[in-house]
Amino acid sequence: MRNQFLQQVSKISKKTKRAIALGLAAVVTVMSVNPMQAVAAGETKPYVDTASGAFVYDADELFGMATHVHLFGNSVTTTVHTHGNVVANTANFNGGIGMHANGDKIDVPNYSEWSYVGTLTNNGGNNECNVVFGTAPSGFACSGTVMTATSAGKAANEAAIASTFTKLKNLCATYAAQGTTNGVVVDITGDWNNRYINTNQTSHTNENVYINISATDWNMYANEIRLLNLDSNTSNTGMVVINIDMNGCTDTDFTCSGAGIKALTNGGELGNREYSTSDFGSCRVLWNFYDSSEDDKVYDGDLTFGCTWFGTILAPGANVTVHAINGNVMGDTVTHTGGESHRLDIIPLTTATQSTPAVVPVENIQLKLDLEGDTTSGLANDAGSGTTYKVYNSETGEEVTSLGEIEAKWDGTTTYIVTLSGQTTSTLPSGEYYFKKADITAGYLDNTTNYGFYVNQYGHVTYKSTDGTYYTTEVQTDVLKKGVSPFIEEVRLSVTLEGADRPNSVNTSSEVEYDVYNEADDTPVAGLSGLEAVWNGSSYVVTIPKTADADSPLDAGGAYYFIRTDSPDNWAGDTANGYDGKYEFSVDSNGAIVYPNKRIEKIES
Repeated sequence: MRNQFLQQVSKISKKTKRAIALGLAAVVTVMSVNPMQAVAAGETKPYVDTASGAFVYDADELFGMATHVHLFGNSVTTTVHTHGNVVANTANFNGGIGMHANGDKIDVPNYSEWSYVGTLTNNGGNNECNVVFGTAPSGFACSGTVMTATSAGKAANEAAIASTFTKLKNLCATYAAQGTTNGVVVDITGDWNNRYINTNQTSHTNENVYINISATDWNMYANEIRLLNLDSNTSNTGMVVINIDMNGCTDTDFTCSGAGIKALTNGGELGNREYSTSDFGSCRVLWNFYDSSEDDKVYDGDLTFGCTWFGTILAPGANVTVHAINGNVMGDTVTHTGGESHRLDIIPLTTATQSTPAVVPVENIQLKLDLEGDTTSGLANDAGSGTTYKVYNSETGEEVTSLGEIEAKWDGTTTYIVTLSGQTTSTLPSGEYYFKKADITAGYLDNTTNYGFYVNQYGHVTYKSTDGTYYTTEVQTDVLKKGVSPFIEEVRLSVTLEGADRPNSVNTSSEVEYDVYNEADDTPVAGLSGLEAVWNGSSYVVTIPKTADADSPLDAGGAYYFIRTDSPDNWAGDTANGYDGKYEFSVDSNGAIVYPNKRIEKIES
């Protein structure tokens, strides 16, 4: 017979509940309704003092420095993409970090996601948040602002991490001392196919719900566990605190098979996905791992969560390994491997007003140019390439006219390069832009590629990858291939003289003439007037011969039309210019001729 474990606390009177609440008020930390406090000059916490690199946060917030941090530890390692920020004394990044700093997941106004790493031992992946380092790493690429703290800033961050760990260990012991809240039902050891915890959070507004479980009972089975009746209303400032006592537990792997931990709220099931900042507070579940046999109640062993997990993990003395977690982690060491993790703060960010940064310098913006086959030996420094660029705003498509045309010039060593220097966030406000060629070097073929870059509010510059999927600090290279200018293919217009006798010989004149005009502005094309239709053996044809682009009166990419200017005597239209309409054609970028419709003009007698 299966062991039936059912934990349920009997109802207590309102008077007793009030007495307990008043007694706990002295020992239980209460969350602030608006945890991100507005400070002087309208700035919003948490943020980084860009002068020193020090984290600026509210020390009175529930988790101190860790309150709005995805992975917080003395040491943090990532092996896959970590969708959130990191604070650690040492870190090893084999997977990228960050919530997409360019905006698609940061949707609370005036908030910038920052990470702090004292020492980075390895870097890999696509990093998408602002990062401040205690010691400058080499080769770190990030789409946000990257800076190195001053010695004072580094010391302040190290002290903040240490004080936060003290705070977290005290919280761990405080929460572990609380009894289970009325109305909670825990059934995880009975039917292994129906393991659940009814949190009853929807009945507890702005107060914490406490649940106590032994790790031995938790690990009796490995099947998924459902968290029921969670409140997804972000205005409810209470948490569900699930205390897991590790005393006597030898199995430290909390992996649940199947769906892992399923979080069911009054708004439906929370999904395993990338969350936005506006979702913070929608999953206020805190898993507190402690050891009742220790004087300080802090568990200092290993914890593994190899399944999809919901909620934030508090284990300030443990070595924590997580896979696909939707929440945050606070541990002595934190390793993220396997599935993608998703930052989901317990405490919502507020929309407190943050002042717009003063005008700041923009980093140099560059684009390299490779002219394949070009002879560069003996070139003087700053020698011109003949290829120029203009800058356009990606959102509006409008040229940034104040920058004019910028020529790629020889850097004196290996390449031609475009450099925009001396700009500020006044001339180039935060946003996305791109380089577009205005002119190319003679003898080279245009590749029509534009090269994007992004300027953030601090003047930091990142470059859009060639496939347009991410940003990097690596300067892009425009490659132009050397070659002969394309030929403009032959242009033909057939002409039929209705009722006319068939000529006896080729090249017989029809006495019908045409001029060619530019479609764009209705101006005549020089050298293409008085073109006569002549007999080619089967019909009368107006012909513009195939010609090298450099010598042709037509341009690749141009649009044109024929207009009849003369007709033989006694034929319709006589010499009335243009009376019979336009006969259009265009030239594509490769010199091929494109006819909108089949063009045969019929002229009646």
